[in-house]
Amino acid sequence: MKFEIMVLCCMWIPALPAFAGRAAPVPVPPASAAPARWLLSGPVVSSTQTPQAVWSISDALKLALKNNPNLRAARTNYEAAQAALDESYGVYLPTLDVSAQAERSTLPAPSAGLSGILGQNNPYADGMAEVRQTLFDFGKGLERIRAAKSGLLSARERYLALRNLIKLSTERSFYNVASAEKMVEVAKKGLAKYEETYRDTNLYVKTGVRPAFDLTQSEVQLSRAQLNLISAKNALDLARIALLNIMGMTRQVRFTIKEPAMQTFDVRAESMRLSDLTAEALMARPEMRAAKAEISASRALLQEERLEYFPTFSADAWSGRFLPDYPSSLRTAYAFGVGATWNLFDGWQTASRVRELRARLGSEKALFNAEAEQVVAEVASAYMNLVRAEQSERVAQNSLFFAKENLNYAQLRYTNGVGTMLELLTAETSLVNAQADFVQTLYRRAIAVASLRQAVNVPLKGEK
Repeated sequence: MKFEIMVLCCMWIPALPAFAGRAAPVPVPPASAAPARWLLSGPVVSSTQTPQAVWSISDALKLALKNNPNLRAARTNYEAAQAALDESYGVYLPTLDVSAQAERSTLPAPSAGLSGILGQNNPYADGMAEVRQTLFDFGKGLERIRAAKSGLLSARERYLALRNLIKLSTERSFYNVASAEKMVEVAKKGLAKYEETYRDTNLYVKTGVRPAFDLTQSEVQLSRAQLNLISAKNALDLARIALLNIMGMTRQVRFTIKEPAMQTFDVRAESMRLSDLTAEALMARPEMRAAKAEISASRALLQEERLEYFPTFSADAWSGRFLPDYPSSLRTAYAFGVGATWNLFDGWQTASRVRELRARLGSEKALFNAEAEQVVAEVASAYMNLVRAEQSERVAQNSLFFAKENLNYAQLRYTNGVGTMLELLTAETSLVNAQADFVQTLYRRAIAVASLRQAVNVPLKGEK
């Protein structure tokens, strides 16, 4: 009796248009690849336990920029460069030296000369203050200051470049976690669908509607779905670890991520020109400004070394007092004057340093050209990745639409005894794969937008 009722139910379903002698309508894919908002909203829970923290992408960026040790080292280098600049200003400031001593000698102090106290074994003490001021050095000090300023600018731009790189890595890791979480959801839905198919097939086999071979096929596919879920969970765990690592967390934390509104979908590659992006990147990238500053620093150091062939003029003055047994007329002494220091021969050291710095300047220029080539390549690669991501998104959405339609037809055919279990399982697998591909293309596009923004270092057209 159960068998007859089942047959009647199955025979009633073909009353649909596709099985009533009329042609089934051809499904039409969406006109545009608008994002599926359900995939991009809502919190992503990283653990079945109560989360210890809820992090948005801005929170993740703050933690990464705060805790990253490489960024702290770059910040320290910038502070050292600032101190070096302050030190360079001292070349044109006066120097003050103070000295004091006490001793017992048969010789007088140098200021006493050949006086009557010569040969007396008397104790004495003296104190002296000396001031020295550079008057003119043909610009050697100015070149040193220029080199220090360029070094400070280079350190600052290298710090900003590293900061941008950490931000990009954090965004990638954040979206990888979100994508991995959605992949787990897709795997769970696929497993639930295979379990439903297995239960229906088991009923059909028990009632004799379908052969036992269909049940074994369903069991095989169910096992694969379970393996896929395990792999998806493992990928999620690895993505969480990567995000915690880039954020500088020293311990495992159960967290929930809160995804932002995906304003990146307003960014379209067709609204931008690669040549314009490249020109903006060559002007805006901190790596390029750092390379220019390093060339300026090398040029200033070279000029400073060339000026070592010229003398340095300075003014000196000192004053001292000698106690206790000196005549009152000799107790206080002083001197002042103007002098020049000119190194006429230093064993070719200056000439060798000039050659060294000239070669270093040529190396900095070559590195600047290499940096420019690297920036151009990064912008082109990021732009092409965005183009491919947009194309993949449209294709993936169409594929998802047709996979759903294909599954509907396969289920109808199998239920009415026309199709096979292989057709049904193939259609279900195609739908699961299409859902996974669509999720991956959405987040791949978000990462492509972040990469292009970092490569150009300016807000992209269409971003809010």
